Amino acid sequence: MRLRPRQMIMIVAALVMAVVLWVQLSGPSEPTHNGKSLSEWLDERRPTPAGPIVLTDEAEQAVREIGPEAIPFLLDWVQRTDSTTSQSLRYRVGIPIPLNDVWRARGLYGFRALGDAAEPAIPELVEMALKSDDRDVQGAATNSLTNNHPLAVKLLIEALQSNDPEIRFNAALVLGRLRP
Repeated sequence: MRLRPRQMIMIVAALVMAVVLWVQLSGPSEPTHNGKSLSEWLDERRPTPAGPIVLTDEAEQAVREIGPEAIPFLLDWVQRTDSTTSQSLRYRVGIPIPLNDVWRARGLYGFRALGDAAEPAIPELVEMALKSDDRDVQGAATNSLTNNHPLAVKLLIEALQSNDPEIRFNAALVLGRLRP
């Protein structure tokens, strides 16, 4: 039996989807607290009177109790990128493909909740904020650094001396966004 090109494409697409699903499910499992995964806690948000949306107090406490064990997951989530194909399918064709902005948001809320316990991640976050080719990743990394940690400030000030003008520019932008 000879397969038509369309059938071959469908078979290959199904195999690719199966591999992606397998990779997603076979990775390390998220840390949990009181029976909820890290990502479930990071989805518990509330508005504030001043306007910004923040984690609920219970969610923030849960993330703090999970502690540094959350860092590898948060770093992975902050740097997730969307392919041009998935963006086109979602925005131009209207196919509801979930984009990674949800994961990047979880990452930045997680880093904010960890506070000083996120210090081991600061060098990598600074690197993403300064050098990522993806503007969404740069933004998520920058927003994850907004707690004005001394190590972040030190690394960003050092980046102002870079020979690369884009890195100097990005360092100045990130420094300007840090909260006192």
